[in-house]
Amino acid sequence: MSKSSFRVRKIVTLAILAALGSALMWVEIPFIPPFKFDISDTAVIIAMVLYGPIGGIAVALNKSLVHIVIISAGDFGVGEMIAFV
Repeated sequence: MSKSSFRVRKIVTLAILAALGSALMWVEIPFIPPFKFDISDTAVIIAMVLYGPIGGIAVALNKSLVHIVIISAGDFGVGEMIAFV
């Protein structure tokens, strides 16, 4: 596989994982009453395992930005920024 083919495959895989993470943000599993388990971080973990910390950070950033644009109304994305950190 050529270097440019690997680069395209990496970008496409990271984009798919970011989209999957954004979609999984809608699913919240109740945990202890005031807390909810967010399964969207599994996409970030998969990206980190496959492509290292830079890939995981890219997926987490894209996932958080999409959630801020679509969901956040009045909190200016504070929860998403905390989840990103």
